Amino acid sequence: MRYELLKDRIARFTRNRPWGQRLFYALSDLLLLRNWHLRRALRRLRPLMPRYPFWALDAGTGFGLYAWRILRYWPQARVLALDVKKTYLESARRFLHRPPYEERIYWVLADLERFGTAEPCFDLILCVDVLEHIPDDEAALRAMAAMLRPGGYLLLNTPSDQGGSGVEQPGQGSFIEEHAREGYNRDELLKRLRALGLHPMEARYTYGWPGQWAWRLLIRWPLPWLERRMAWPLIALYYLFALPVGLLLHALDVRMDHPTGAGLLLIVRKPEGCENIA
Repeated sequence: MRYELLKDRIARFTRNRPWGQRLFYALSDLLLLRNWHLRRALRRLRPLMPRYPFWALDAGTGFGLYAWRILRYWPQARVLALDVKKTYLESARRFLHRPPYEERIYWVLADLERFGTAEPCFDLILCVDVLEHIPDDEAALRAMAAMLRPGGYLLLNTPSDQGGSGVEQPGQGSFIEEHAREGYNRDELLKRLRALGLHPMEARYTYGWPGQWAWRLLIRWPLPWLERRMAWPLIALYYLFALPVGLLLHALDVRMDHPTGAGLLLIVRKPEGCENIA
């Protein structure tokens, strides 16, 4: 089973099933190391955000997990959830269209690189595993930099060029079919962000050796079995033994500083008085 096909099946399963969406969020937080790193990054940003009502953009919201997390972390936040896929957007909207979230979240079906606002209006922008899907990523970066208010933060997560996208050997190709590129070089991406007037606060590799083994153990290896319903009892037995090891590897990956890794996590800030680059 390919990764994008699995995401489409998840969208169909969670449609009209609030309990299914909540279960999916819980399993994502448990099994995806990306979410462990993002929770750490959001905890760092939590005391830095304004205490008054502010706007956040979830650029490529997908199933709405990070929009939901922003709403829970910051009761004063209003979230604009943007995605190019209608099925994902509808699935997330059905789940979040209820108190206390429905009055603080707005939905937009659009391409990030073609989306913009008349004035900079966001104090926080999340772009989680989206940039690598966009052919014109420079337009997407410019759009986010232009929409970010002076003093605001951009949290960017993406595969690196050190084996991201499930690539384990050079020239092998991406495990994720919809990627426009396999990943980004940290220094080159920082250079591009600085050229847009954004100041790096953190730029760290994720998915070091513990994370890469956890990915294989918890996602890559068992994923093909999901196509065979007869194998589902075996999957449950597999995770009984694999999950404790995978969670230990996740904890190690989050706590270690990696000289290289398959993922990149960057937090950049738009300085006060920064002029937008057209």
